[in-house]
Amino acid sequence: MSMGHVELLLSKQYFTALPSRDESRAIAQKHFQEYIERPIEDKPFVADETLTERDRLWGHNCIDVNLDAQRPWLDFVLCPQNSKAQAPFRSFLRTYVDLSIQKRPVLNAQEYLYERTLNSAFSLTEVWRRLVASADHEVIKKQRRKDPNQADVWRLRWISKEEGSREGPAYLIVKIFTELTVEIGLDTDPAYRKIAMTGTDVGVILQTLWSRANDIPCRPQTRVSFHAILLLAATGGFRPGTLLGLAFSQFEVAVVRDPTDSARTQIVVSIRIERNKIKETAKTSRARNGGSIVLSITLVPNRTFCLGSLILTRGHQSNGFDAGLTAVDQTFD
Repeated sequence: MSMGHVELLLSKQYFTALPSRDESRAIAQKHFQEYIERPIEDKPFVADETLTERDRLWGHNCIDVNLDAQRPWLDFVLCPQNSKAQAPFRSFLRTYVDLSIQKRPVLNAQEYLYERTLNSAFSLTEVWRRLVASADHEVIKKQRRKDPNQADVWRLRWISKEEGSREGPAYLIVKIFTELTVEIGLDTDPAYRKIAMTGTDVGVILQTLWSRANDIPCRPQTRVSFHAILLLAATGGFRPGTLLGLAFSQFEVAVVRDPTDSARTQIVVSIRIERNKIKETAKTSRARNGGSIVLSITLVPNRTFCLGSLILTRGHQSNGFDAGLTAVDQTFD
């Protein structure tokens, strides 16, 4: 049996005969050579939006002080305590804060003013963290591969060994800037406070959505969808990204018998909400560990809070039923 025959059989996942010892050795040698030339990608999965922001920061890295984009990072890893090695990054972050200026409208004769938009120490830490991630991928990773015996030395990311304990060259810059927040004028406390929405709050918003329809112009389908999404968000506290992309395939409508009275039936709507904040490394076990949340609801005698009736309405508006239902009455027959 030829090697070409063996490869064809392997690609189809079945065999007509066992490969010989020489053929087995050739297959093993082929894969061995392939993986020598193609090392494991040690960059973790990153969302597209995060990659775009990292690339933007990397493009600004060291430009204004006319420094090579790679040499400062290598020097910093080797001598993180050296002030000269720290200077390119401290100056970059300070400049980034000073130049975070945008035009804002104001209610006076000037109409517009320019103001600094980066005012939080937490925001600056996030900028630095993303820049560090880009540097690790663009510069330090290559150095680890060139010098595998010193791979542990060529590390930038700060490490959380335990709660409140961090270390590493990159974290040193964060520590320095934390000490300078007063001088720079950065806030160390969150600029917002999370307040849970109450049932009354939800009711007021939904009543306004319909009673002030003339002031909130939109298509009827959009109004119904917004009503339903707000109820879903209030029910489970789901992330916006899991609700704004809902498809009809995530809903299932069934007519079931009342377990206490077999003569009675009721409509049950099951909703499958996909989790969207899962690391790529965990996605292989997502189904096993709960990659989605399923909740079932029935119709309730309250027009404002009956999520089931809103879902049925949208299904009829957009012909979203697999059974081909075209009228509301058919749902209850």
